[in-house]
Amino acid sequence: MAAIAAECDAAPVHDADTGGPDTPEPDTPGPADSDAEPQQQYSYVRTVAPCRKLFVPPLNFAMVVRGVYRSGYPNKKNFPFLEKLGLKTMVYFSADPYLPDNHSFVDEQGIDEFHFDGQVECVTKEDQAWVARALRLVLDPARRPILIHCNKGNHRTGCVVGCLRRLQRWSMTSIFAEYRRFARNDVRMLDLQFIELFDTDMVAVQSSQSRPTALEKEGGEEGCGGDCGGGGGGQDEVAAEAKGTENTESEPASAGSESDTLDVRKAPLQA
Repeated sequence: MAAIAAECDAAPVHDADTGGPDTPEPDTPGPADSDAEPQQQYSYVRTVAPCRKLFVPPLNFAMVVRGVYRSGYPNKKNFPFLEKLGLKTMVYFSADPYLPDNHSFVDEQGIDEFHFDGQVECVTKEDQAWVARALRLVLDPARRPILIHCNKGNHRTGCVVGCLRRLQRWSMTSIFAEYRRFARNDVRMLDLQFIELFDTDMVAVQSSQSRPTALEKEGGEEGCGGDCGGGGGGQDEVAAEAKGTENTESEPASAGSESDTLDVRKAPLQA
């Protein structure tokens, strides 16, 4: 994604030179014109307004649903952008360690860091366990705004988001299309098979309804620009289990407002 930045408010730049680059030189008065009035000369001063701070999102950054973001590995130039998101949680899927700069950033911002540093692949049925644990973090309202990422933001992150879409009852066509949009020319067929065979019952979500609303609208976030799936709003209560403990939080949606929700009772959401 291109850098998000405001253009500098600057006047046209000219060299600080008498007459400027395109100004014709005045005629030199000769003996016959010695009494002629001298021509006025013009000068241009270089004026450049200072640029405002650049906000550069990480590689493959996008909003999944309101309050849930995905990306590749963030570096120092991405920190000002991430700071604007007001993140509460960052989840990292890779055996590679976090760099010291990233540790310092999450500590300064008071962000909870979860590093899935074991065998984080999307191949066998046993691999579904770590994806289910990651989804429980995403489904916990107390953890949002949350950023999930791997190194490039396409394969492991794509599998987690694909399994999340399964909970939303997206069609497989829409799920695979979203995966391919981020994987580009590096689509892994094993990832697509993993998403399709993922056991959604491994993500324990409890409610008075048979299949509950698992992700409800979080206030104070900007729109997703067409990259998130929205379910119907409502006044449903939300309960999500994360890391073996149950966290329950309910918030009625305001009348007439749109709500970006993960509601598995609804019809398949459009990509």
